[in-house]
Amino acid sequence: MKIIQHTVLHDFSYPAKLEAFIPKDDFLLFDIETTGLSHSNSEVILIGYILYDGKDYVLTQLFCENRREEIDLLHAFAKVIQEKPLFITYNGRAFDLPYTNSRFRLQGLDAQMARHSNLDLMRLVKLNQGAFKFEDFKLKTVEKFLGIEREDTISGKESVDLYFEYERTHAQALEKKILLHNYEDILYLMKCLEFIEYVDPKTLFLECPLVIPFSGKPAQIVDAVCKKDKLKITVSVCNMYPSDYYDYSHPISKVYDSKACTLQLEFPLFSLNTDGVVYTFLDIDLISKGEVTFDSLAYATKLDYLVMTAQEMNYPGLMKYLAYVLENLW
Repeated sequence: MKIIQHTVLHDFSYPAKLEAFIPKDDFLLFDIETTGLSHSNSEVILIGYILYDGKDYVLTQLFCENRREEIDLLHAFAKVIQEKPLFITYNGRAFDLPYTNSRFRLQGLDAQMARHSNLDLMRLVKLNQGAFKFEDFKLKTVEKFLGIEREDTISGKESVDLYFEYERTHAQALEKKILLHNYEDILYLMKCLEFIEYVDPKTLFLECPLVIPFSGKPAQIVDAVCKKDKLKITVSVCNMYPSDYYDYSHPISKVYDSKACTLQLEFPLFSLNTDGVVYTFLDIDLISKGEVTFDSLAYATKLDYLVMTAQEMNYPGLMKYLAYVLENLW
């Protein structure tokens, strides 16, 4: 297996809107090349990724000189994802993550990438389609919008055909073409993060990893659902308790699955209808067991407990309150 590294993007400015969700020191931007679309009977033969080393953005390519080296590639990449748990991809939710996770399992490696840890830029583009009217959702379409021009001219399918020929001949010209295709996919995906400056901020909360800012173990929101007078939240957090745990004695119920590393919390809610708009709040009267009442709070403090306006989740407030809850549980 070959490992090729390039220092790139000296003048790249990491989007401030993205920094609030994924710090530039913590992200792993990557793309895979495979010998087919079926993860059960084809292989990952090239992974390109970008990391920030504190000074520069470094692009690394893990390249199999033959398909038997896939196990070496996967071992190397598994070490990388252990260090950088937040991922940026293009169509990764549908392809790169499930494909790679499947190859990890089939090769007997104890490594997986969580969907909720992935910002899939294609999904963000689709959510903002109404504003941009793109003819399709290909990465090259976003590149065109941002004025990016490629040297690479081959398609993903052509890259597969070239790899099979390379595996037989090991011709350097073929290797160069294959690596260039992946290199530009990664390089220009990084530059396409500038697109985030143009999107509706609400869509970032729908697609970005939601990391809860508290002093304990890394924690992320996996799911949040309001049903009638209950808010059900699933949080991914490891080693919260040494074994499975549940507590239904408090108005905030807690169920921890130590194997899945998930904490399920259920909060009581109440709603107010003001001028036809429904505002849903955490029921602080029940949660505090009468020690604090909602009516006694200042207006600005009441907003700290706002969960939803109409059908729109108030994620910033929710994450702030969850940080408070987890600090007190830890």
